[in-house]
Amino acid sequence: MNKKRESGFGRQLISQMFTAMFFTAVAFGVLAVVAWWAGNSRTWQGWEPNYALFSWAKDNFLLVAACGLLGVWFLVGWWFLRRALKSTETLLQAAKRLAHPDEEPIRLPAALKAAEDELNLAREQALRSAYVAREAEQRKNDLIVYLAHDLKTPSPAWWAI
Repeated sequence: MNKKRESGFGRQLISQMFTAMFFTAVAFGVLAVVAWWAGNSRTWQGWEPNYALFSWAKDNFLLVAACGLLGVWFLVGWWFLRRALKSTETLLQAAKRLAHPDEEPIRLPAALKAAEDELNLAREQALRSAYVAREAEQRKNDLIVYLAHDLKTPSPAWWAI
């Protein structure tokens, strides 16, 4: 099997994941700068309901930003892992169909086109092998019937001897 086609889906998924992580980091950085600016542009009073929370977040800004970014990255990674596992499950279901191939071709998502082609090729080969085996079995059975018939009914040449 072609190595480039083999790992194309995995490479594509990892590339998309790192691109998403990069853009979420940029967006999170912009959001953090806006939050920093908004927090410093306003005078907070001790009597306001969220004063203690905002005061602590302002004092520990880098910690809050790092934890928030890690949390967002965790969610992005989880989403891509879930997507990969769903594709793997789809692929396993299609592979199970090879145990009992039928005339209907295997259909997979567009991202798994290379795997779909390989599975359909294997399905067609299995169907052809089963057809050849059935034909060979039929020829064997026909030969046995023919020989049994010949053994039961001697030909006229035997009577002449």
